[in-house]
Amino acid sequence: MSRDRIFQISLESSPRSVREARRFFVRVADEIGLSSEHRELGALALSELVTNAVVHGSGPVEVTARNDGAAMRFEVADASPLAPRQRTAMPDDSSGRGLAIVAAVAGAWGCDNDDAAGGKTVWFSLPVDEQ
Repeated sequence: MSRDRIFQISLESSPRSVREARRFFVRVADEIGLSSEHRELGALALSELVTNAVVHGSGPVEVTARNDGAAMRFEVADASPLAPRQRTAMPDDSSGRGLAIVAAVAGAWGCDNDDAAGGKTVWFSLPVDEQ
């Protein structure tokens, strides 16, 4: 298993970027050999974070995947300084479940502010399968 690998993609702040992010995730998962379970969970979590960046963020969306050998960390950065808020969606709400989904499927997740650039990076991690 290769360690300390970094994969990156820049996306427009557009709804079609969610599909491009999923394709990026599949390429990374193939490259590092993620299990089918982690592929499904990770693709879902990344889709949610990119959707949030497109809907609530600003500027281009930068997606980075880092493999340190033990975990994959997927980061979604945008130019908005506003941190995401996890909320409790009501049954008939059409939105508000994204971060709850990320929290449920990821090993860990969080948000880092980029004070110098004025934006933020929302991330999640998945364990890398032993091979």
